[in-house]
Amino acid sequence: MNKESPTYNQDTIVSNYILEPYFYVNWDIHKRVSMSIGARTNIPINKQKQYTSFQYSLKYVPANNHTLILSAGHYHNYTQPDYYNLKYRLLKSKQVSLDYIYENRQTKIQSALYYKQESGERDIDFYYTINKTQTLGVEFSISQTLWNYLTISLSNSTIKQEANVNGTKYKGGHNFLYFLKPSITYSNPKLFSIGLMYIGRPGSYNLHYPVLSSRWNSEAKAYEPIYSQLEEFQNRAYNRLDLSMSKYMTFKTCTLTVYLSINNILNTKNETNELYYYSDYSSIYKKYHSLKTWYFGVVLTF
Repeated sequence: MNKESPTYNQDTIVSNYILEPYFYVNWDIHKRVSMSIGARTNIPINKQKQYTSFQYSLKYVPANNHTLILSAGHYHNYTQPDYYNLKYRLLKSKQVSLDYIYENRQTKIQSALYYKQESGERDIDFYYTINKTQTLGVEFSISQTLWNYLTISLSNSTIKQEANVNGTKYKGGHNFLYFLKPSITYSNPKLFSIGLMYIGRPGSYNLHYPVLSSRWNSEAKAYEPIYSQLEEFQNRAYNRLDLSMSKYMTFKTCTLTVYLSINNILNTKNETNELYYYSDYSSIYKKYHSLKTWYFGVVLTF
């Protein structure tokens, strides 16, 4: 569109009222075994569909410092209306996960295996509707503290996600072969704290209708795109390195905290998910997440 194009005002009110009683029970079956059950159901208002959500969790401690948690649930929620979709649509999901945790004074290890199935109509702008999403993930993280002040951490996730659009399967927006998060932190209350964290993953997959050509619409005073079939595309890999520092000081009548954060210190151009067209739809360009950003602050407390 351009400055001469006509504008139209949209003044629409949509509302949704949710009334849900719930209950939750936690039972310590044994000193090493506990179980929790929760459920909630809605009282339908204004032609709402009736639904019941529940969750179940079983915690087992086979030995000191070791914990296993099995969880399952069936949940419901609503989409949020936007400019293109003026309805609240009911969504539901089924989830199951198995977590393992090992923790002692200086070491913490966590791993998880989970599966999630989401269903319901999720409109993406006015272009297409995702009917079902399936996600299978494996996560692992380890954190080690050395000499009381230095902590080194590493985590990684492998996620396979599929999105179903009118019976055709595409890679989901969170389909990642790897999702790395290493970090190193030095924290000494008598001196200072400093931390360095990196995030690295493949680019996100997104869906769009490619523009084949365009034609001039004299009524709208703008070019009108002619679309092809829905297809997926992948952004470039995402990489970000952040640095944070802080110093805490105490005086007779007050305390002073000085902090500095530098996000994306390598000034990496990480693409956002959207594709943007020039006004005549002749070519595509991308926008980027924040480049190098500095935050500096002082907190004085009396």
